[in-house]
Amino acid sequence: MRFYFLDLKERGFDFAERVANEVKSAKAEHHVVVGVRTPQQSAEFGALLPNSRRLAFIRSPEYISEFADTGVYIIRLWLRWLKADPTVVEKVHLAGTKIMINGKYGNLEETRIILKFNPDWILVDDVVQLKHSLEKLNI
Repeated sequence: MRFYFLDLKERGFDFAERVANEVKSAKAEHHVVVGVRTPQQSAEFGALLPNSRRLAFIRSPEYISEFADTGVYIIRLWLRWLKADPTVVEKVHLAGTKIMINGKYGNLEETRIILKFNPDWILVDDVVQLKHSLEKLNI
């Protein structure tokens, strides 16, 4: 199944409603993942697009529960947070959501570290490099 990721920077209910109407008119609700940056925005999209998934761009690990309570599908974690406190992964799992780890380079060293945390999704700036790293690791 193909998904479309909407990395929305603008906020506000009127904006969310316009986006939701476009997604519904395109009959794409089941194929959309909405990137949300606040629990309020997550709740709005949860109500407007109940058949779409939401990815939480949290500002720090202390917001895990707050976002999870809004029903997000996946929470983005920075690799640097996990290096400082590896228990953050467990906190996300206990909250009932999946994990996306945000690295930077996608090189072999970084990819090995990311994979130790068993992420559901990986986000890096250099996707081609990540692909090569995963191939070298036979993944």
